[in-house]
Amino acid sequence: DRGLGYGAYAPLSVMFGYTSGHLGLRESIQSPNLDINTVTVTDTIGNSSGFIDPNEPVRLAINLKNPWLNSSKVASAVPTAVTATLTSSTPGVIILNGSTTYPTIGANSNANPNGNNLVIKAPPTSPCGTNLNFTLTVTSSLGTIARDFSIRMGQPSGTLAKRRSGSQIRS
Repeated sequence: DRGLGYGAYAPLSVMFGYTSGHLGLRESIQSPNLDINTVTVTDTIGNSSGFIDPNEPVRLAINLKNPWLNSSKVASAVPTAVTATLTSSTPGVIILNGSTTYPTIGANSNANPNGNNLVIKAPPTSPCGTNLNFTLTVTSSLGTIARDFSIRMGQPSGTLAKRRSGSQIRS
């Protein structure tokens, strides 16, 4: 079991020469810890457009996932006393409320915060399309881990693919 931790993986074999195969393993002694499952942005304390606009305060609801598959094999696989602290490396982002708590998260389950909302204020001079970079530091009985994520400011843009069927356009 040495090196078969949470981050371990075995890529497809790599061929050396004409006939010999070699399988490289990336070892890890890391135990599973909580991961970010989803990030939901709510701007009802701002202009309620559904998107992050410059200088707008928004709430972030970050859903955490416990990747342990079976807690019956390891008693410590169910994290307790879960807290999270939010920081940002993007200039101009103001963290208005940067900490929250979570309930106990069972094996192979996820949970939304049960504490205060995480609240940020977008930079006033950043244009739409700017990535806001964050780090969520999660502390629990599993240990402490930092998870990075980004959120893009503004309304997503792009074109919708449409299909032609005869002379009518269908979405």
